[in-house]
Amino acid sequence: FFQFPLPRTPYKVFANLPFHIEGEVVRKLLEADNPPEEAQVVVLRDVGYRWSGFKCEGVFSLLYKPWFEMTIAYHFKRSDFVPKPKLKVAMLRIVKRREALIGNKERKEYAHFLRIAFGGGGRINKNLSECFGKRQLGNLAAKLGFSVFAKPSELNLKQWLGLFENFRRQQKPLSQVSKN
Repeated sequence: FFQFPLPRTPYKVFANLPFHIEGEVVRKLLEADNPPEEAQVVVLRDVGYRWSGFKCEGVFSLLYKPWFEMTIAYHFKRSDFVPKPKLKVAMLRIVKRREALIGNKERKEYAHFLRIAFGGGGRINKNLSECFGKRQLGNLAAKLGFSVFAKPSELNLKQWLGLFENFRRQQKPLSQVSKN
């Protein structure tokens, strides 16, 4: 799979992936010049939760959600398989958005912004202190509906897109912002 190019025409993927390469396979699909219109892949349940933002958003889910909708389509029962697996498994459904929420030109900048925002394990007020002033971040938090003391994973996609858009409007280039 890794040695071969993906189709140049529209395509869909349905796969029961070996768990030890599921991340590499999904990243190849999502980062392709021509990603699938839809993919349904069997993954470890906890991985599917993390990637889809099922319980809370993480870097992976936020990195790809502007271009793809990700949901858990099915929770498998152990009895669905023979032999029964020891691990819990789910069907992750990925659908390419008709219109991206962020332009492809901003993809690298958005990824950098998320790495800063999630870096260091701190709260929003600490992690984004070099991106926004204290008052500015407080105003954005009130406008977007979150606490400046929230963990990055407690914000939803809409809130992250709002923060990123406000950051992009500033004069300060993201390349000047560093994280410890």
